[in-house]
Formats: sequence, structure tokens, C-alpha cells
Amino acid sequence: MMASDESTQDPLDKAILVKAGQEMLDLHINETRQKIHPLRTSHKTIRSNFNENRHTLRVLKGAPQVIRRFDLKLNEQFPKMVASLASRGLRVLAIASGTERVVQVAGLIAFQDPPRPDSASLMLA
Repeated sequence: MMASDESTQDPLDKAILVKAGQEMLDLHINETRQKIHPLRTSHKTIRSNFNENRHTLRVLKGAPQVIRRFDLKLNEQFPKMVASLASRGLRVLAIASGTERVVQVAGLIAFQDPPRPDSASLMLA
């Protein structure tokens, strides 16, 4: 939620924020965000910075293979979990947080991404 921007029209951000609201998480935490670095295709991540007790907290969301590079303590289970979710047809994002120097993966979010209604006609073209 902390790396999601409700001002965009991104369906994944919207889904995350709706779920956070359903889980009754405090959505006002994003009001303390100092900066959000929107998704750039080249980086495949969204980064948000928060001021937590006069320290910068970074929250990252993005492609697991990219987020993985920030956490040097991950073991071989991480890519196996990503592959397992992806093999079931789920779209997977990784979430991490930490300081400027140390970032730790917090978890994975898996989404169903069903084909669009017009997919069949695109395949025939």
C-alpha cells in the first residue's frame, strides 16, 4: 500500500489500495510520504520515501527479479516461490522496505490477471 499511488490509473495500485481498505489498514500513512518515484519501465520498480522518526524509510514494489537485487540475504527459496506463483498463471510483485543502505524483502503479492475480453480477436488478427 505504501508504494501504491491512488492518483494513477494503475489497476494493480487500485487493487492494492482497495484490499488495504477492506483489511482496515490505515490508508492515511501515505499522507506522510515524502516522495514517490513512479514506475519506470527501465527500473521495473516503484519507490516511496517516508520520514519515520527522522529517518528515511524506503518502500519498494516491483518485479521480483529486480527487487531481489536490493536484498542480499535472500536465499534460493525466493525465486522458487516466484516461479511457483507464476506457474499458476499469477502476476507477481515483490515488496521490500528499509533504509538507503539496507533493504529487506517483505513479501510477494500475486494477482490474477485474466485475459482481456478482446484477447481472442487479437490472436486471430
